[in-house]
Amino acid sequence: MNSFRVIGLILLISLITEGNLQAQNMEKTVEGNNKFTFSLFDEVNNEDENVFFSPYSISSALAMAYNGSRKETKEEIRVVLNFLENKQELSVNFKDINEHLHQLEKEDIQINIANSLWGEKSYEFSSEFLDLNKKYYKAGINKVDFKKNYSEAREQINQWVEDNTQEKIKDLIPKGMLDPMTRLVLVNAIYFKGAWALPFNEKNTREDTFYVYSKCMTKADFMHRSLTAKYYKDNVAEVLEIPYSGKDLSMMILLPLEKYGMEKLERKLDHNLYEKYNNELSRVQVELSLPKFEITADYELSDVLKKMGMASAFSGDADFSGMTGKKELYINNIVHKSFIDVNEEGTEAAAATGVVMSKTSRPPSEKVKFKADHPFIFFIKDNETNSILFMGRVMNPNE
Repeated sequence: MNSFRVIGLILLISLITEGNLQAQNMEKTVEGNNKFTFSLFDEVNNEDENVFFSPYSISSALAMAYNGSRKETKEEIRVVLNFLENKQELSVNFKDINEHLHQLEKEDIQINIANSLWGEKSYEFSSEFLDLNKKYYKAGINKVDFKKNYSEAREQINQWVEDNTQEKIKDLIPKGMLDPMTRLVLVNAIYFKGAWALPFNEKNTREDTFYVYSKCMTKADFMHRSLTAKYYKDNVAEVLEIPYSGKDLSMMILLPLEKYGMEKLERKLDHNLYEKYNNELSRVQVELSLPKFEITADYELSDVLKKMGMASAFSGDADFSGMTGKKELYINNIVHKSFIDVNEEGTEAAAATGVVMSKTSRPPSEKVKFKADHPFIFFIKDNETNSILFMGRVMNPNE
């Protein structure tokens, strides 16, 4: 009897230890993705324009490509994306994160994350590469005729993206990007629609001034409501976390303390500051004024990622031999499109990424006024893991 108890205890400890190790690995992947968020923001940031992208979508698409990379190309992708060295561990983590996010779906929360591979039908891809992406990313291979009918393949890929983003992302792959030398396109699509835990009353929405930058102002429709929310303030920014229905996900807003203090905030903005703000938030009563806004963004990321350190992946020196057994594929283009609409009911956001490969605390009684009447940064994030799904910056809510 006692021996059975001892064996049971050993098995239990073993299972708990493995679970903890997996949780630690997943935390490393989330942390790596979040670090990549801020590195990418620094590169795509144009000081006069709105910014919006899904770092999670970009990381997911490149994680699938990472599974087929080797040697210097693999190392460059690993460093730039902050990926784990072990590809299978990384893939398991993406699978676990995706499953966790899908579990957050409910009546007022929609999350769809989808991956796909589109390969030239006459081209042989490694079964290991295909199996890894199918098992962990649910990305089965769709065989198409790039050699003779790349235009039809483009239409099929773009239709798949539309279908998986509720028609919010259209024409992800533009005309002229694919050609008879295209061998593989890796695609990620992410769609989110969430109702606020406490929706705004449209009757309280009214026009007010938004201060774009010194000597430049515009009128915007501001939503208003009182709520209890997590808040923090330092000498750089006010931080507010507005929960979506169910409170598993939220929008975190970083509002510069000074009306024209965006540059000061961006100089300090990185993964460490993001983590600090998450840890320092505490519940307060808030009088919130937030402008309605809608952003559509379109990025070609090849030059950006080369600059960040992924140069070999885009050259004849690329080593994606894990995809085919031969060193003959390279990344031709990486395109990313995103969309967000923030209104009284909640938020609708979508993004898609295509990788085209060619051959060669305060007391709750305290009330805070939070008026986002000048440029601010925002995140849509999972509250349990702090994983950043979308990041943006509103410079002008009317553009």
